[in-house]
Amino acid sequence: MVAYVDNSLQADEFFKDPAVPEYGVQRTINEVNPVIRFHYQDYSKGVGESLESFDLLISQYAGFVSKFYTNFLKLAS
Repeated sequence: MVAYVDNSLQADEFFKDPAVPEYGVQRTINEVNPVIRFHYQDYSKGVGESLESFDLLISQYAGFVSKFYTNFLKLAS
């Protein structure tokens, strides 16, 4: 599952295009269809995803997002 959190209008418009998640499905390299979710909001306000459900956090421009999302990372086994 890929969860993208952004409060920019450009990102909101981009993810409203049904071709965006379909592009992810077409580009998958395994047999599992990816789940792509977009949350149009300020990442510091939390997100409607399950705790310990993320494998990876990436922040290109938002800064140190793990301060807000550490509880969403899966525990190492």
